[in-house]
Amino acid sequence: MCSTADLIVPVPYPLHAGEDAPLADMLFLMNMVKGRKAKRILEVGTYRARTTYSFYQNCPEAEITSYDIQKLNSKYRDLLAGQSRVSLRLESFQEDENNLKKEKPYDFIFIDGSHRLEDVVRDSLLAFQIVSNEGVIIWHDYRCNGY
Repeated sequence: MCSTADLIVPVPYPLHAGEDAPLADMLFLMNMVKGRKAKRILEVGTYRARTTYSFYQNCPEAEITSYDIQKLNSKYRDLLAGQSRVSLRLESFQEDENNLKKEKPYDFIFIDGSHRLEDVVRDSLLAFQIVSNEGVIIWHDYRCNGY
């Protein structure tokens, strides 16, 4: 169960705009995950694992699963390597559908993978099938923003 103590959000120096979720987005997300006392967290789109690491820091008893189709080297991935309650899955979220449906439902799902409309819809449809009855799904920058 997440504690209600201070939020922990890694802020790398120097700051580079556009490379990771903005600080305001991270504060909102960590406030949500801690406030809901998430125990099973799923992230679609690991990227450099900064958000994954924030989940890990803010919810010390939660099981965290994160999907990405590419592995980018980062200090956050290094810090998470070998942590028993973190699973960094290097595969397609959508293609792992059958396995996901056999697992316990997730109570917090964060979708920040592909930004193509078709992929966001497919990720969302699968998330709706594996979220717990009391769970929430949060999407991040799913609109076409010109990048």
